[in-house]
Amino acid sequence: MLRNTMMRMNHPLVGEIDRGRLPADLLAYRELCEARGLYQTVADRLGKTRDEAKKSIMVVFFDKPWHRNAVFAILENLFPTVMGTMRRIKSGDYRRLAHLAQGIESRFMFGRVVPWIMELRPDLFIGTIHDSVLTSAADGCFVRQVMLDEFARLGLSPQVKLKPCSGEADGEKIAADT
Repeated sequence: MLRNTMMRMNHPLVGEIDRGRLPADLLAYRELCEARGLYQTVADRLGKTRDEAKKSIMVVFFDKPWHRNAVFAILENLFPTVMGTMRRIKSGDYRRLAHLAQGIESRFMFGRVVPWIMELRPDLFIGTIHDSVLTSAADGCFVRQVMLDEFARLGLSPQVKLKPCSGEADGEKIAADT
């Protein structure tokens, strides 16, 4: 199915981002995300752990827009362009931002990463879970490199980590982790 309908298809996830045209706060936000620093930056300002900050940020991003708390204030102060855009996307239906984010993630995985893996290594075992690809430990580096290459085509360079999976099978979970 993927080969016939989505292989290297044209969709909104094409082209490189022109960093020179982005507002300074958006550039800072992007750099923090690519370096896995967003959650820690907020955690440091709150005196909380990274995991606590991550949960609080997810509430601000994806819950009802009237959740105005310390995390909201920090994000609004540091990243007014990001927060203003999120407010506009969420206006009318706060769930729209989550749906948009899930759609982008899905188009990236099933429109770019999975088709390349299938083309390059058609017999390779993979499974996807949101922003992660499950594969054997022996193939983890290959899958990670495909993900990095596809992010690079978009002008992005996030951290993509190999994580061993627990369970019976000896495998790797490759995830873009912000």
